[in-house]
Amino acid sequence: MESADVVVIGGGVLGGAVAFYLAKQALGRVVIVERHAVAQGNSSLAAGLLTRGRFKSHLIPLVLETYQAIESIEALTGESLGMRQTGCLYAAVSPEHQKGLRELAGVSAQAGLKVEWLDGTDAAQLVPWLKLPRDSGVIFMPDDGYIDGYTLASGYLKCARMAGVEICEQTEVLSICKDGQRVTGVKTTKGEISARLVIDAAGIWAGLLALELGIGLPMAPVRSHYWLTARHREFSPQQPYVILPDARAYARPEANSLLFGFRETQSVAVSPRDLPEQMTGYVFKQDPNGWETLLEGIPDLG
Repeated sequence: MESADVVVIGGGVLGGAVAFYLAKQALGRVVIVERHAVAQGNSSLAAGLLTRGRFKSHLIPLVLETYQAIESIEALTGESLGMRQTGCLYAAVSPEHQKGLRELAGVSAQAGLKVEWLDGTDAAQLVPWLKLPRDSGVIFMPDDGYIDGYTLASGYLKCARMAGVEICEQTEVLSICKDGQRVTGVKTTKGEISARLVIDAAGIWAGLLALELGIGLPMAPVRSHYWLTARHREFSPQQPYVILPDARAYARPEANSLLFGFRETQSVAVSPRDLPEQMTGYVFKQDPNGWETLLEGIPDLG
């Protein structure tokens, strides 16, 4: 039987980040087990918004650590990860969301983050396509950026591999092994690997592996729509990305287009048991083309 000190299940951005930090601690042999190819799952489909501002202050250091990790990865590899530090603009219209914006600004400023209050003229200069009512609340966080999810995951994994982490691709974890209440390793399609520590970073399938151990993870796969607009002269990759809480939407530059994402008022979830191994091309049965979600959000964008 093969043995390791730590087995990480999943080679996405979370599995890669875990391995990146484990490698720094010299905990012995660390092995990532990935069912397909690393960084190819949902990590590669994320919008990649790295918003520093959070309503819960204890989450802010986690985001700041991501920025530090990006700098470390670039220094170790000598390669840029292509993060675009455009800043993030929040715009709220309703009294409810303006109150939330003030709360977000307060928590962020207290944490030492740069927060700038803007009027409509300032906002229009930064984002010409955004037309806001006069009494809107607008803040700008100039240090925020976004990054391609595949590139970030690949960066974590490359540095982990450089530090000695082993990556087993095309290897599926069938179950987590245990002896009594103690986890002892994993059973894979290529045999068993014993380990004193197993980290379940299998993404949307993590809950199924944990459930076999009697552990219920409070998570489920939830649909997230985004659309890409046509190219337009008012769109520029140098513009900030925008968060619009009234419309449950965000928009970030994609070259000279905009990538728009919407959150549904009632999120559509699915059991991970009903998902295919490869998510490429998968569509939800409810509103498969996303038009209902788009139409639901349009009135609040007007």
